[in-house]
Amino acid sequence: MPPNSIVFVSIAESLDLPFYIAARFNLRVEWVYKGILLGTGPQVEPGFRGQLSCPLYNLTNYPHKITRKDEFATIDFERTSSFVRDSPRKVLDGMRQEGKLFAYESGEKKFLLFTQRPMKALEKYPPFRVVSSLVQMQRELAMWRKIGIAIVVSFFALTLTLLNFHNQLLRDTVVNIRDVIETKDRVANSQQDIGQMKGQLVDEQKAVVQLQDELRKTQQQVRDLCQQIPRSCPSK
Repeated sequence: MPPNSIVFVSIAESLDLPFYIAARFNLRVEWVYKGILLGTGPQVEPGFRGQLSCPLYNLTNYPHKITRKDEFATIDFERTSSFVRDSPRKVLDGMRQEGKLFAYESGEKKFLLFTQRPMKALEKYPPFRVVSSLVQMQRELAMWRKIGIAIVVSFFALTLTLLNFHNQLLRDTVVNIRDVIETKDRVANSQQDIGQMKGQLVDEQKAVVQLQDELRKTQQQVRDLCQQIPRSCPSK
């Protein structure tokens, strides 16, 4: 039995229960301690004929081996209440078939009895392959585990990418701030130079005004001299 699997087994004995005998069967304790469970009801109805079959579940993660003639189950028999005082052989010989049932008359009472054809070993085994749902659950769990790991890895990768982008953005911001500060310093120095150049220009303008005043004064003096010596002066 592979781990988390289902196997179907049958008993070697064949039962032929009379109508006043019920039986109960169950898994042996030693198999229960191995992690094996019996997947059927323990009740065997009166009148059952044939071989008992049942599925066994291996709920462990370890493989177990069950071989032919291994004693895996126990069975006990219980006598039910007798519906007539007649012997079982007399009841069996006196039954007559009525449709799908058998009738037996005892005195003024009439009893309807169910009959059952002999059941073969694993007669009810389905035509399809039976797989434990635990295997499918294990596969789905493994798949979701892989998906969860992929999601976690993607989340960390995205987080690292965002952190790298954030750090790069901070570095670019710092560089831009430094560039802005340097630009402001250069603008301030340029403004200071312009102020100094304006001051020098004002001084030069004052010097030009003084030169113009001195030139006018010189021209006035020349005119005054020309008036005193008219012949040596130009016409204008």
